[in-house]
Amino acid sequence: MIPSDVDGRPHVRALVPDYQFSLAIGKEGQNVRLAADLTGAKIDIPPESLLDGE
Repeated sequence: MIPSDVDGRPHVRALVPDYQFSLAIGKEGQNVRLAADLTGAKIDIPPESLLDGE
């Protein structure tokens, strides 16, 4: 996770393997939205395959 502050809220990038990407996001974004609501953070979950070039 990479914490930073965006718009007064923490900003976190969660790194998950491609095969668990849909599970992390959840149906219609339900899992990541719930995690964001509970933590008060903005959460980005980019697919691992997109990060290979970084």
